Amino acid sequence: MKSKKYEALKRLFEQYEDGSIHQSQKEIIDDWFDQHHNGEIVDLLKEPEHEARIYNELSLRIMKPVKPVGIVRKLSQTGWFRAASIVLLAGAIAGIYYKKRDAGIDKPALAFQTYQTKNGQVQKIELEDGSVIWLNAATTLRVPTPFKQRSIYLDRGEAFFEVKHDANNPFTVTTGNFVTSDIGTSFNIRAYHPETEYRVEVASGEITVERLNSSGKPEILNRSIRQGQVLAYSAAVHKSQILLKSPELIQGWKTNGTLYLDKLTLPQIAEELSRHFNIRAIVKRPELDLHQYSINLGTMDLSTSLRELTLRTGMSYELTPNSLIINPSASNMK
Repeated sequence: MKSKKYEALKRLFEQYEDGSIHQSQKEIIDDWFDQHHNGEIVDLLKEPEHEARIYNELSLRIMKPVKPVGIVRKLSQTGWFRAASIVLLAGAIAGIYYKKRDAGIDKPALAFQTYQTKNGQVQKIELEDGSVIWLNAATTLRVPTPFKQRSIYLDRGEAFFEVKHDANNPFTVTTGNFVTSDIGTSFNIRAYHPETEYRVEVASGEITVERLNSSGKPEILNRSIRQGQVLAYSAAVHKSQILLKSPELIQGWKTNGTLYLDKLTLPQIAEELSRHFNIRAIVKRPELDLHQYSINLGTMDLSTSLRELTLRTGMSYELTPNSLIINPSASNMK
């Protein structure tokens, strides 16, 4: 029991060193370093009262802000651990401090392997831990190298994650201000515009989603999103909602190339068509139709898809080899 708690605390500082820690937590630790840049830390480790001062400072600055993150949530539950962790905290901080001091400069930025897909492309990625990621069209994803902490960065786009189970090493995906975590599930993240809309859909298992607030601190959006559930967050109203969607539809795009339009406006549908069929699509006078449409186009080709959209939305279109112009129906104007 005791060793697990020590390992959890040790991992917090390992995340600091390899760059996978939350930015808000990193800033807290960096601020502490800055206040001891004159070498005072050498003397801090010699006297018991100095060790206690280190613990008190770090309890206020690090332990409390980190509390919402599952990795350290249990650290302050017992009094004996608070006392025992003084020396551990001092040693961990000293180790990081000496590395920074000896180097003379901040630790180099974390290295990444970047994967990018273009319109009309789907790519499969196999990770070192046995997990598999599928990238949909027009997606950018970064994987830290070396891949130690199972932390992935989806900068933009859509990706389906088949996560290898590891209860001792959670898998996290950071997308803009959102952090999705699990220990072994399959889920889809859609964030072509992560600053305005974020969707995570669970095909199997259970996941947790946090959002970093304006101060950079993580806040739980939902700690238990399960199979067939979709968390949709809209920045316009700063709210999230839980929707339902079949696991087959969630992973349809990566399984057989299914194109499912899930509550999209015509401009959003044009974006989907652009990515899926690798064609430039625009909507003229989008204000004429403000409806949202849910249409399963399956594996239809472009011409068949456009005919189906015409029947379902009343739109008309002009198609050339390089572009698509969509004209909304004026009768759909609200």
